[in-house]
Amino acid sequence: MYVMIGTFVAFLILPILMDRTNLYYGFLPGKPYRFIKSKKELSLDGRSFHFQFIDAREGVTTASCYDQPLDRKTELEGARGIDFFKDYLLQSVTDAGGKIDDTNGENISVELNAISFAMAMAMAMAMARFANLRVHGIVEFKVKTSSGEKSYCSHMTDLDEDSPISSNALVTRKTASRILVSGALRRAMDSFILDIQTKTEGKPHDPV
Repeated sequence: MYVMIGTFVAFLILPILMDRTNLYYGFLPGKPYRFIKSKKELSLDGRSFHFQFIDAREGVTTASCYDQPLDRKTELEGARGIDFFKDYLLQSVTDAGGKIDDTNGENISVELNAISFAMAMAMAMAMARFANLRVHGIVEFKVKTSSGEKSYCSHMTDLDEDSPISSNALVTRKTASRILVSGALRRAMDSFILDIQTKTEGKPHDPV
């Protein structure tokens, strides 16, 4: 009877606490956002690029690769989100052997449509004694080049094989959220760079 009462209370209270904005990230601090290096063989062979960035998130509430409404109240709203995205893309290009040249580089327009994270509660029904959080990182952007345009969307959870963090890692909610966004960006950037790397050869690659 004690276990049943405890479980009943947990099912009532925990979802309520998770909805409160002051407990969303928890009270513990988080590690800074970080750049995750690619594990793929990428080579842009010294080509030069001129990127134009557009923050196109206004009014966007969904992402094509995520089946829930986007949280538009995270710390990634405003300048922090677009600046982190911009730095991540430029670093990914230079790491792959590309150069940034705002005068003579190939013109590429990049529209950021979404960059966010989410925490979903997963109940362990078999044990009926605890609940844990599933962390999600989401990013979507559109690229326009002289040869056309394409959207890239990446949704990563801490259960994915290429996730930079395991589902049982001992980190704060804020740290886990930041790592999963970085992981989603890494996956999307790899796909994007593979496209511009092989655009003249027309080689296919796996989708994001």
